[in-house]
Amino acid sequence: MLSVAAHGREPRAEYIALAALAAVRDLDRDRDAFYIDFIHAGLGEVARAALEILMNKANYEFQSDFARKYFSMGKAEGKALGEAQLLLKLLRFKGFTVSPELTARVESCQDIDQLDRWAERVLTATSLDDIFPAAG
Repeated sequence: MLSVAAHGREPRAEYIALAALAAVRDLDRDRDAFYIDFIHAGLGEVARAALEILMNKANYEFQSDFARKYFSMGKAEGKALGEAQLLLKLLRFKGFTVSPELTARVESCQDIDQLDRWAERVLTATSLDDIFPAAG
């Protein structure tokens, strides 16, 4: 981490950052976000962009539980939002008027199974109540 602080703005500093990330991966789990943030903040613009490119490779394995956790959470949230947007599109395509309240309800749902159940009901629904029962 000291190398990042001292050399983070020099050419090829992204490789120093990669080494620092590997070095901190087994340190104090309560502070791992701070280590990662410190490393990222200590890099110059070019090194930060290069590090992001290196870490965006399809086969890159995150080194910390912190990164794995939040990457996984982001993927789940993205999947839920994508399913919600598709459900809303299906509702409109079927001719239903979707209120802002219903839009907010669907978009805030993080339960993929629930979104799937609602989407399946669109196929045979004649009203929004068929899809979103008042009790549910």
